[in-house]
Amino acid sequence: MKPLELAISGFGPFKGEVNVPFEKIGESGLFLISGDTGAGKTTIFDAIAFALFGCASGENRTTDSMRSDYATGDDKTYVKLVFSHKGRRYEVERNPLYQRAKKRGDGFTEEKPNATLIKWDGSVVAGYQPVTNEIMEILSIDYKQFKQIAMIAQGEFMKLLTASSEERGVIFRKVFQTGNYEAMQKKLKSMASELRGECDQLERSMVQYLSGILLSKENEVLEEWKRKPDIHKINDLLELLELDLEEDKSRYDTLEVENKELSGKLVELTTKITLVEEQEKKKQELEQRRLLLEDLRKQSEQIKLNQIDLQNAKKALYQVKPVADAYHKSRVETENLVREIIEQKKRFDIVSEETKKKQAEYHEHEKDKARLEELAIAINQCKEELAQFENLKQLEIKIQSNLKNQDAIVSNEKKIEEQGKLLKGDHSELTKELQGYLSIDQEILECIQIGKDLKSKITKLKSLLDELNRIELESSNLKVLQQEYFKKENSYQTANKEYQTLELAYFREQAGLLAMNLKGEEPCPVCGSTKHPKKAECSKEAPTEAMLNQAKVKLESETVVLNQQSLSVSNQNTKISLMWDNLCVVCEELFEESFGKDKIKDRITEELSRSEEAFLQKNEEYRVLKKNQERRDWCNKRTTEISAALEENVQNIQNLNQEKIAIATVLGQMEGSREQILERRKYATKEECENKHTALLLESNQLRSNLERLEKEFHELRSQWSALKAVIEDNEIKEAKQKVTLEEEEKAYQRKLTETSFDSEESYLACLWTEDKIEQTQKMIEDYEKQVSEQHLMIEKLVNEIKETDSVDIQILKDSRDEINAQKSVCERQKEEVNRRIRNNDQIYKDAKKQLEAKGEIQRKYLSINELSKTANGELTGKVKIAFEQYVQAFYFDTVIEEANKRLRKMTFSQYTLHRADSVNLRSQGGLEIFVLDHYTGKQRTVKSLSGGESFKAALALALGLSDVIQSYAGGIELDSMFIDEGFGSLDSESLEQAIETLISLTSGNRLVGIISHVTELKERIDKKILIHKTMEGSYIK
Repeated sequence: MKPLELAISGFGPFKGEVNVPFEKIGESGLFLISGDTGAGKTTIFDAIAFALFGCASGENRTTDSMRSDYATGDDKTYVKLVFSHKGRRYEVERNPLYQRAKKRGDGFTEEKPNATLIKWDGSVVAGYQPVTNEIMEILSIDYKQFKQIAMIAQGEFMKLLTASSEERGVIFRKVFQTGNYEAMQKKLKSMASELRGECDQLERSMVQYLSGILLSKENEVLEEWKRKPDIHKINDLLELLELDLEEDKSRYDTLEVENKELSGKLVELTTKITLVEEQEKKKQELEQRRLLLEDLRKQSEQIKLNQIDLQNAKKALYQVKPVADAYHKSRVETENLVREIIEQKKRFDIVSEETKKKQAEYHEHEKDKARLEELAIAINQCKEELAQFENLKQLEIKIQSNLKNQDAIVSNEKKIEEQGKLLKGDHSELTKELQGYLSIDQEILECIQIGKDLKSKITKLKSLLDELNRIELESSNLKVLQQEYFKKENSYQTANKEYQTLELAYFREQAGLLAMNLKGEEPCPVCGSTKHPKKAECSKEAPTEAMLNQAKVKLESETVVLNQQSLSVSNQNTKISLMWDNLCVVCEELFEESFGKDKIKDRITEELSRSEEAFLQKNEEYRVLKKNQERRDWCNKRTTEISAALEENVQNIQNLNQEKIAIATVLGQMEGSREQILERRKYATKEECENKHTALLLESNQLRSNLERLEKEFHELRSQWSALKAVIEDNEIKEAKQKVTLEEEEKAYQRKLTETSFDSEESYLACLWTEDKIEQTQKMIEDYEKQVSEQHLMIEKLVNEIKETDSVDIQILKDSRDEINAQKSVCERQKEEVNRRIRNNDQIYKDAKKQLEAKGEIQRKYLSINELSKTANGELTGKVKIAFEQYVQAFYFDTVIEEANKRLRKMTFSQYTLHRADSVNLRSQGGLEIFVLDHYTGKQRTVKSLSGGESFKAALALALGLSDVIQSYAGGIELDSMFIDEGFGSLDSESLEQAIETLISLTSGNRLVGIISHVTELKERIDKKILIHKTMEGSYIK
């Protein structure tokens, strides 16, 4: 970077616009900026730094204090710098935040900070920060690097010489960006601390685990460790725990065997006790049954009496009672029969007379009987015939119905068989098809996930395309704004040119304008003379002040419009830049690679097309998979339905076969019945048979009605007569027989009483019981005999069973069982206690082992990281206390000192060189201290012992060396100018000459070096000068 033109307005001590023509100074060499104190020499550097980066050159000056105190409310504050870089020309204009007079009305308004950059290709960058960013991109350095390399501000380069090691470390951290090394040191220390904490936590955890150890007996080692845990004795404790675990496991096995033996003995004793208890129960039962048998024997006499009464009751009921009943019945019947015969003879005489009369009338109509018989036969035949006609009709209907059913069954059977074949085929095909759908669910899940990822990616890509379209739209808007800006700039250039032309003409005509108002004896404001032999005259084209003011107002208006348009362009450009930056960041995250802006759209479009195609393929694949899944589900459902249908099919066929057999049987029977009916039929039609039947029936009814009436009347009388006669005769016979029977039954009754040992009928009746009473008495006797027999049998059985067993004392057995139970409980408690110790100690052993292994791994990491941390932070015992950042800074510092000494030797005639002091103190950190070596005396000296001039030389050499090193490490940047502010007043003439020669050496390679100083020798020694004069109304440049 090399300044060509600098325009300053309302800036620092400069009231109006001041121009610094750097182009007139030349392409290279030294130039001097000189002037009175406070005239504004350093302001020149401030203006350059402000124009480029919006900052002052020194740390004590800020941008909000840059407006000139001499400026009026209408004066503008700005800096315009024209500079060249790598053969290209740039123009930057910048104004700070300041208060100016309102254009309308009274008071002040705030002028916002703004900047405009016109690049070498005519493109414009507008906006305070965008211009700064563009300048940094063009120069490849930021403000701090520019100040360190190209602008050594007043008094600041002395800091590097006199600073302490810590202060110098802070300076180098900013200059060489070594903060990342410090961050690394802190990170390593933090990692070491975390690993140490993890180790401590694991140790505490192991102590906690091992404190829960349960041993079978007290152990001094364990008790001592619990009182005072020692992490270094954990391995010994684990060995002790392992041995105790082995002993407990062996003890547990022994107890397990002992417990099984005791369980066997307990089962054996329990069995014996059970047998003995059963024997005792049998003895008690035997005694009870003997007592019960004795009670039954006491009832035997009463049972015998009951048996005698029962025998007499049976004789009376079953032997005597039937005979007695027959005798009494015959006697009653005989008496009744005698009375009935008397009554019947009286009625017989009356009926005999009436019968003779009715018999005569009946004989007259007896001839009609033969005709009725004929009619009856004929009517019956017609009835049978009609019934057969109806039977035949119903039979035909049933036959046809069964035939239809038979055909339907055959058809259904064929259909069912065919359906079964189809179902079996479908079932086989579906089973094969289902084999291909086994992994369908997993494929669908994978397809859905990939589809979601693709959909998300497509959404992002579309949003990127939308953003790209918005960027293109905003870029189009930017072009429109830029075109508008160029138009406004042309208008501004035209107005500026007009104003400058008028202003130049106005200043040229100042003599004429002054002479116009010059009076006779007034001194001339130009030459001071009171005589005016020939006054200057104004040309015809001389502008008036009003014309100049009008042009100025127009220029200011155009400037405001241009600035507003520039701000719009700057804001639009910033907006587009931010949109591009965001788009590029998203693209890099999405594509995991970076590429140029010109390829972004094609890359996004290509990726979107690929993603959409992949998404469509996945959708189609998902549709096919979903369809296959639905097909799979349908196939499963269908196979189940088919299996059920096949079972139903088999059952239906069996049912149809049974129905066919039943229908065939019924049809055979019906066919036989139809043949029989057809063979017996006499009438051709049913109607003919019905007419015949009606006629016969009518005739028969008439004859029968009359005959029946007569016959009925005669027969009733005849029947009465015959009946009475027969009854009388029969009763007379019965009467004779009944008397004989009565005599015989009376004799039989007396014989039966004698046979059954009854003295009289009264004794018989006394012994006569009902059947229920007999049955109850019989059952009571049988139950008694059964009980006696059962008791005899059970007593005999129990006696035999008790004889077969030996007598054993059951209490001894129970005592033995209780003793074994107690031994078993003790054994189980011991086993449980041992098992609890095993579970507890085994878990502790495993956890402690695991924690010990984890601690070993973390401790290895800690030792490694801690060693690195101590090395990086300069904390190694017995080593020099220098941190890694200081080591890197020392490397840079050595390079800076090496470059500084090249110039310091020349400026001090090889008397002095600077050296970095290596720290020899192992207890404190250092490494950036410097000392000066006096080659005349051969002794080392502290830099604070140097005189003012010597300090300036050393500081200048150090600053120039720092500038060289920074420039060499800044990626090959090109800065063709350097500015040095003050400090030369402390040098003697010889030292000053050496300093100038050093600075002249800096101008090699087309470099321009500017020096700010008021030293007289420099004014005489340096030809190219910029002189700044201070006045009451502000400073100006000559």
